[in-house]
Amino acid sequence: MTNRIDLIDEALLRPGRLEIHMEISLPDEKGRHQILSIHTTKMRTNGVMDHDVDLFELASLTKNFSGAEISGLIKSATSFAFSRHVKIGTMAGISDDVENLRVNKNDFMQALDEVHPAFGVSEEDLQQVIQNGIIHYDTTVDVSRSYLLVPGHWKLTPGKGANEDWSTLC
Repeated sequence: MTNRIDLIDEALLRPGRLEIHMEISLPDEKGRHQILSIHTTKMRTNGVMDHDVDLFELASLTKNFSGAEISGLIKSATSFAFSRHVKIGTMAGISDDVENLRVNKNDFMQALDEVHPAFGVSEEDLQQVIQNGIIHYDTTVDVSRSYLLVPGHWKLTPGKGANEDWSTLC
């Protein structure tokens, strides 16, 4: 099994070798909520998860996360919660209030800073790339774009070149 079919040797992909090729895409928000719910069931039933953790909010914040990455996020949040109860300066010392250990929303927010999805583009990266807008390279691209946006609202007159007046197009 792999999530990278491009890394499989072509000899294995020939007919008769692997009978079934199945692609499982990244989960949508509902699927991510189900994965979060499954992986945190014992935490919730044992009272280890704090009440300020909203799984619906986490599902919306984990866009482009795979199931394994969501599992890693939960483990990372648990690690942040556990690190609050470790005595600093001692060899594997645990503080006296370990029975009050709760994974809270802040632990998940710290974990989101640490765990990143392998696929997709983050919104910040996308905004940074297009911060100056889209560069129009050719009038035919602009004409096609105008046609797609407002079909039937403009006419091209025969014989107009690349330096045509845009006000006549709309």
